[in-house]
Amino acid sequence: MDREFWLKRWREKQIGFHQNGVHADLQRHAGQWIRSPGHQILVPLCGKSHDLSWLVRRGHHVVGVELSELAVEAFHEEHKIEASVTEEAPYTVWRSVSLTVLQGDFFDLDPATHGIFDRAWDRASLVALPANLRPTYVQKLKHMLSPNAKILLNAFAYDQSKIEGPPFSVPEDEVRALFNDCRVTILNEVEEAPSPRMAEVGVPTILTTTYLIEMPPPS
Repeated sequence: MDREFWLKRWREKQIGFHQNGVHADLQRHAGQWIRSPGHQILVPLCGKSHDLSWLVRRGHHVVGVELSELAVEAFHEEHKIEASVTEEAPYTVWRSVSLTVLQGDFFDLDPATHGIFDRAWDRASLVALPANLRPTYVQKLKHMLSPNAKILLNAFAYDQSKIEGPPFSVPEDEVRALFNDCRVTILNEVEEAPSPRMAEVGVPTILTTTYLIEMPPPS
C-alpha cells in the first residue's frame, strides 16, 4: 500500500471507488454534522470527489488532500474550476474560491502550515489503508482537528478472509478503538450486496456504517 499503488490506480483508471455524484451518506447526514455555513472542512484522500464542490456551495471552506496529480487535474477540469497553482513544499497547492486542494501525501499535513479544522469528511480514507497504517492515519487526522471538532466517517465491514482490500474491512470495534478518546455515534447502518469483485470470491454482504465522531473538548 505504498504511494505508487494509488498513483498507478489513477494512471490506469482503476478508480471504482470514485462516485459519479455527491455521496448519499454525506447528503443524508450533513445536518447532524454541519448545522451552519462557515466550517473549515478537511477531506482526506479526496480524489476527484463531487463532495468538495457540494460542500463549498453550502458555504464552507474546504481543503482536500490527494496524492495523485491526475485526480486533482481531473477534478478541476470536470468541475470547470479555475485555480491558481503554486509549489509549496511538500505540496502542489490548487486554490480557488473557498477550496484548496493539496496535491501530495496526507501524512505530510502540518497544522502550523495548513491550519486547524473543525470538521472532517472521511468517505473512503480509513478503509483505503491497511491495518498497520490506520492508527497513524487517525492520529494525524486528530492532530489536524480542533477540540469539539466532528468527523463524518463512512466505513465498511465484510469477511476480509475472502478477499484482500482495498477497500479494507474496518468493523465497529476497530473504529471505536481507533477513536477511543472520542464520542462515536452510529448514524446509519445498512447491509448491502457486495461489489461484483467481492461476490465472485464469496463475500455474501457488506455492512456500510456511517459514524459521527466528536473530538473531546479542550482539556
